[in-house]
Amino acid sequence: MTVIKAKNLRKEWNGIPLFKEVSFEIAEGECVLLFGRNGIGKTTLLKGLIGRLTFEEGSIYHGLSSEEWGVLDQQLEVPGEVTALDYVLSGSAQLPELKRQLEALSQRLQEQKADNEAELAEYAEVYDRYLQLDGYGWEVKAEKSLKQLKLEHAVWELPYASLSGGQKTRVQLAALLARQPKLLILDEPTNHIDGETMEWLEHWVCNYPGTVFYVSHDRTFIDRTATSVLELSPEGCRRYSGGYTQYREQKTIELRTLEGQYKKQEQEKEKLLESIRRYAEWFQQAHRAAGQNDFLRSKSKKNVSRFHAKEAALERLNKNRVELPRETGKLKMKAGKRRVSGRFFTDTP
Repeated sequence: MTVIKAKNLRKEWNGIPLFKEVSFEIAEGECVLLFGRNGIGKTTLLKGLIGRLTFEEGSIYHGLSSEEWGVLDQQLEVPGEVTALDYVLSGSAQLPELKRQLEALSQRLQEQKADNEAELAEYAEVYDRYLQLDGYGWEVKAEKSLKQLKLEHAVWELPYASLSGGQKTRVQLAALLARQPKLLILDEPTNHIDGETMEWLEHWVCNYPGTVFYVSHDRTFIDRTATSVLELSPEGCRRYSGGYTQYREQKTIELRTLEGQYKKQEQEKEKLLESIRRYAEWFQQAHRAAGQNDFLRSKSKKNVSRFHAKEAALERLNKNRVELPRETGKLKMKAGKRRVSGRFFTDTP
């Protein structure tokens, strides 16, 4: 099943083109890296795919409803009163609001000296609904996810906005772990996390039963998780099988092939330019020598036809010439040795 299909996407930012003619498909069960130099528009593309911004051109097909997506966003803004635990619980569409209603009703009933039958009935109704939706089971799952991401209990009640970058990433991962959506869209999930969390993340992504589309600059993480690499450029995108190491190997072969074609075309171009120069000289010399002799003038024009034929060949060569990749910016990749640990690979009770 196709999970995402993009066709001819074009995006500008403040009138400046970012990319154009971006087309690709992601199938169910794939783990695809979105890759490219800094500033190319990777985060912009992700936001467009999930509907947070629009493209100037192109179309997007989603094979899953938005309720089945899960997004990790490094620029996520959360209201100041929302705690880490609140955020993880918010992964359920209805339960957080029902939980707030229960807490508010409970508080009012405790403050009243006499029982209020109407509020008791309302409390019972909300409580039954909460049980039907397995609200307490969802709370246990949310807390279990926070524990599995090694977030201390004291952090759970802190405002999400006050957390460090690494803590925010782990809270978002805990929310995704609890929900288990069919499609994960992760923007730099490896940022700000320690080695143990990285090991857990690698294991989780590798064994994820759904589809994963992500951005990362950690080449070890990419090698261990990606089934293919989607390289984004201003002129479109290109797909390569495997992780970062395989991607670099394929790019090396591709560059060598382009260099060979480029060298061959340059040699052909030099030959054509030399031929054009010679025919031009021959025509001028023959034309001067012919004077008013019509026969000799007609003979000299043969070189003009050859001259135009070479010019046409040069024009075709320039039109279809191979261009070598431009060094428009270096890709910043992270690499390093990691200590192997199995502590995150088991459920936390």
